[in-house]
Amino acid sequence: MPFESLYLLYLKEKQFDRKSLLWQMDCIRPALKKFGAKAVSEIKKDEITEVMEVMKQTGVKPVTVKKRMSALKTVFRWIAGNGYGPDARLPEAPFRAVKIHTALTGGTCSNHRALPRITLQG
Repeated sequence: MPFESLYLLYLKEKQFDRKSLLWQMDCIRPALKKFGAKAVSEIKKDEITEVMEVMKQTGVKPVTVKKRMSALKTVFRWIAGNGYGPDARLPEAPFRAVKIHTALTGGTCSNHRALPRITLQG
């Protein structure tokens, strides 16, 4: 079944309000342009990566790309969960995740202070 048809079924089932529907369409538009009429089983990971690259080139923030890719991932999970196609493994986000860890300062003093330590993942 074509990706576009399955996406329409997804939208019909979810019954998004107008604002959410517009956001959904904005997120999925590059994917629809790339492989709308293509059968889901024929979509390759490198094509999904190309969609992500197109999203990055629009000048939006990396966090926006991540949210859009998350929306696309949700659609693919819905497709797989409803038996319409294989579970697609999407590429990693186009940025590094930042994690904040807590580290104690050294010494034997009783008033240890917690200091944040930032590490980049990816």
